[in-house]
Amino acid sequence: MDRLTHREEDGTPRVWVYADPDNPAEVIVERSRKEKAVLEKLAKYEDMEEQGLFVRQQFGRWEKDNNNPKDGNYTCSCCKEGVDIATGEETPIDRGLNYCPNCGAKM
Repeated sequence: MDRLTHREEDGTPRVWVYADPDNPAEVIVERSRKEKAVLEKLAKYEDMEEQGLFVRQQFGRWEKDNNNPKDGNYTCSCCKEGVDIATGEETPIDRGLNYCPNCGAKM
């Protein structure tokens, strides 16, 4: 299905009505049809969200457990679970841990 909405340059969503502006009845019918289609799509997405088909992405950061520069223990800011990367000279991101292995938060 084609997009029913359009975003203006400032990000404001609009529903475009392709009808003869000199014929108000046609404009009203066309706008009503498009609004109904938008609401049906919204309801479909809300149903999918209620069924758990969408997962909200968590974002976090690695926090150093202590001030010891040689210590490689870091904690996820979301789930508070720790990871030990062996040395404090590298961060979990340096070791390729862009996601928390415990909760899946993107770092």
